[in-house]
Amino acid sequence: MATAHQIQLTASVRGFVNTYEKLSPESADTTNALLMENHERHHLYFDEAGLHNHIVHHLLCIYALGASPAAIQKAYENNTGYQLPTTAADPEIAETLQDTEKFANHLGQSRYYRDYVNFFRTQIAEQGVEAFVNKYLFQGDKRADDLLGRMFSGFLHPIIHLGYGLEFGQTLIVAEALAQAAVHPDWTLPFLWGAEAVARSSSNSANRTLVEIMDEIRANPKLASSVEWSDPQNKITDGLFKRSAGEIIKVAAQWRVSAGELQEKIAEMINAGLYMTAAAQRPDKAIRFDFFLMHCANASYFFSIFNQISWIPTASKARMVECMGRIHLLMYAAAKAPEVRPQDVSDYRPARPGGWESIYSRVVTYEDDGHTAKLIRAIKNGEIVTRGFEQQPGIRLKEANFIDIAHMVMDSVEAMDRAEEADTGKTGYSHAADLDPFVQRVVLRWLRWAGFPEAWAGVGPRARGLGE
Repeated sequence: MATAHQIQLTASVRGFVNTYEKLSPESADTTNALLMENHERHHLYFDEAGLHNHIVHHLLCIYALGASPAAIQKAYENNTGYQLPTTAADPEIAETLQDTEKFANHLGQSRYYRDYVNFFRTQIAEQGVEAFVNKYLFQGDKRADDLLGRMFSGFLHPIIHLGYGLEFGQTLIVAEALAQAAVHPDWTLPFLWGAEAVARSSSNSANRTLVEIMDEIRANPKLASSVEWSDPQNKITDGLFKRSAGEIIKVAAQWRVSAGELQEKIAEMINAGLYMTAAAQRPDKAIRFDFFLMHCANASYFFSIFNQISWIPTASKARMVECMGRIHLLMYAAAKAPEVRPQDVSDYRPARPGGWESIYSRVVTYEDDGHTAKLIRAIKNGEIVTRGFEQQPGIRLKEANFIDIAHMVMDSVEAMDRAEEADTGKTGYSHAADLDPFVQRVVLRWLRWAGFPEAWAGVGPRARGLGE
């Protein structure tokens, strides 16, 4: 049985998007053992620059899609050699975290990650996951709003981690997610709660769709000039916020979610995240996907999970969906509002035609850090949630588009494996050349900040619509 101190999958715990025919007790056992080893041995970051350990996401994702024990073991081994070791916890610090003021003293400091983990798992064991998560994320007081806002920091890593913990019923992973939020920086708070305040104070009741607002961002001269290629790697904090924080907050406040339209808004938000991720292409370039937009798509998946959990208050669900949609807009603006070309999806011709099972069989053995498999599950979920909402405003991807997007992803990343040379200096990530060679290969799969011509400098020409 899963507890706050022990990960324990069974073959009946399959996740929301899964392959029912192929999950096995042996795969569950392998995943359990490796996730516990990861928990005990590794930090949440794999380097001092704050790049994330994705082992939990990767293994649970490919497990759900039918990976064999050998494939799960291989995915783990590929990604262990470059991880940072975990830091020791201080039992006295964990004791002090029950005090609200002392809890805040160590926020945003990664060296206290293990202390927060120990505190959260102890408290969850005593109070239960439902009561504790509601208290620390959804209560609406200063501490909860701070932690909830930090869930969207780290380019959405903590909220994704929380999603995996709740999807697979693993309270230890929930504790890890809360601890991750606690030690991430708080740059998301002024944006999220600033947009919320503007929306509440506005007399304009018009509720615009995300894709309409994206079109507005692309046409907005002030926002279009708010990021520069020479800005540091985080073009949100070091570019967009420095030049146009007030403008992007005002624009993002136009996206609103009420409890009475939750299902419709979740579908719209998931569809929009996949739309901007899949269709931000260049007609003269091979198919590639933006790393940061992809994170919006991958995180959006879990709002289908959150919506199914009865103990999360409906108002809190609506607030989280509102936050996620606004993060879509923020990330799109920071990527310099790339042109979105839906025709590149509808006209796509796969290199290896086939249905979803063929996609799953390719992705569970694909050697990366799990981003590809996460994106494939997010795409399949987009297909599921779009059903019944295709005629709604804001739904630009239709049900038939999603299998083509999945092929676009797999063809693109597999084409990168066949490339004879790759220039780490053209990825848009300045530290790529300093990374572990396996991580360098992962980095090269994805563009960064797709609205910049420079982001595409290392991408070859389009061939038959494929990512070759």
